[in-house]
Amino acid sequence: LNEIKGEGVYKYIKYGETIGVNRLVTTKSRKLWYRIDLNNNAPILIVKDIFSRFIVYYNPHRYYLKDRFYGVFPNDDHTLIPLAYLNSTISFLFMELLGRTNLGLGALDLHTSEIGDIPVVKIEYLLSKKSRIVNAIYKLFNRNIGDIFEEIGATVESDVSLDRVKPDRRELDKIIMGEILGLSEDEQLEVYQAIIKLVRERIDRAKSVNKRKKKIKLNLEKLAQDIFNEIDFDKLRGFPDKYLEESLLECEVINVKPGKPKLVIDLTGTYIEVGTERIRFDSPFKARYVYYAMLNGKYRIRVPKNENKIREMVEIYSELISSIKAKIYKEIDRKIPDKKTREAVRNIVETKFIEFLKKGL
Repeated sequence: LNEIKGEGVYKYIKYGETIGVNRLVTTKSRKLWYRIDLNNNAPILIVKDIFSRFIVYYNPHRYYLKDRFYGVFPNDDHTLIPLAYLNSTISFLFMELLGRTNLGLGALDLHTSEIGDIPVVKIEYLLSKKSRIVNAIYKLFNRNIGDIFEEIGATVESDVSLDRVKPDRRELDKIIMGEILGLSEDEQLEVYQAIIKLVRERIDRAKSVNKRKKKIKLNLEKLAQDIFNEIDFDKLRGFPDKYLEESLLECEVINVKPGKPKLVIDLTGTYIEVGTERIRFDSPFKARYVYYAMLNGKYRIRVPKNENKIREMVEIYSELISSIKAKIYKEIDRKIPDKKTREAVRNIVETKFIEFLKKGL
């Protein structure tokens, strides 16, 4: 670093350290955390997760990769040949068969082990058709690649036919699947049908799962809301005025900024956050008193000068909140016999109760 001290890049590195970039999981194990991996610039890029658009990218300028790609370094100088093979439809079928379908919305997840398991043709067989393969891949990359349904010209396997496949893709596939692998036209048709079927099933399966999850969630939300609506929250309203005996108590007035309060307790003490502002107190009971008052929409708050009275009022109100929560949980236990459902509804109601308090009474 001393070699570049005073230069912009040095300042940039030091800034990164001040915000903790050097302590991230991906950087803290490096000797020089800011050093770029010079081997991370493969000419062939395979996307880690695929939805319905299959494409293996060409990186002729050897840009450095982000973590959403796997880099492929061919063993020789014939980069376009393996690139063309990996962009053939049969290669996409292998990816579909080998990949994992545990990502959201049905995306296909490819790990390094699955990439390594993709069957490949020996380079000498591909080189026998070198000029035609190179010509075919250039034609294919001369346009935007669509999703697999657009490329093959069908959304269901029954609609698949060889003449509906995009001409430039069909030209590449005829060389790879027909001339090199020796598949008949009927067998090539089966490859197209298989990938359409598998991708469609993967997407439909994910939609079905998401619909079921959404329906279950909606049912639980409704059940939680019904229980929540049965609870009488009127007893919580009116703090602190309901508890103040005006003729007997000497009070001070505290003015606070309007907004949604957040009560924070940490090693520095107890305080209230309203936006970016922190309101600190010399007593945790006083802080909680003001917090409860703000929940009730009070921003000009009368506070007893007697600390014992503050504590008494706060403890009474806290017990009231606890009793209402206990009533909610009792109602949940009474209405829902299934333990798993009961816990899910309890979590939803707990969130609703917190949001209810935060919004103010």
